Amino acid sequence: MSSSSVIFWTPPPSDPSAAAANNVPMSALSFRSQDTQIVHPAAPLAEPTPPPPDITDLRIPGYILEETIGRGGMGVVYRARQLVSNRPVALKMLNTAHAKPEDRLRFEIEAQAIAQLKHPNIVELYHVGDTDGHEWLSLELVEGGTLAMRLIAGPIPPRESAALLEPIARAVDFAHQQRII
Repeated sequence: MSSSSVIFWTPPPSDPSAAAANNVPMSALSFRSQDTQIVHPAAPLAEPTPPPPDITDLRIPGYILEETIGRGGMGVVYRARQLVSNRPVALKMLNTAHAKPEDRLRFEIEAQAIAQLKHPNIVELYHVGDTDGHEWLSLELVEGGTLAMRLIAGPIPPRESAALLEPIARAVDFAHQQRII
């Protein structure tokens, strides 16, 4: 049975001091659920975000970037291979060339929050790095399709919806108990 990632986006913190104290929602949490990835996209951007560097131009020591698997308002996620462990990972990279200070802060808060959460339905953070000004997170890679892809086949029956939401609710409850969201 496959698993997938669920990403919840929240707006950037308005008070950087509160954000630093983890008293605001983080920019994104990735949760595991069976078979379907549910993505709630970030709010529309006022201005278009320039694309991140091409995968062929990036060199992250200890990793081989294999393909782009997602893009968002702050950056891009690559499927990569961590060489030392020979395991697949999701390498989330901040588009630092165009990042605002609040974007960098959100990225740091996200890394700190994920590092605190150990739960079977929340992806694991393996490593945080900065290579030539490119800030990145190495995360557990969870395979699966998106909710949008699943919905192409039609509405999700109530029992299947409940089965998808139950592990997500447990993960959100755990994060809430840890004062993350």
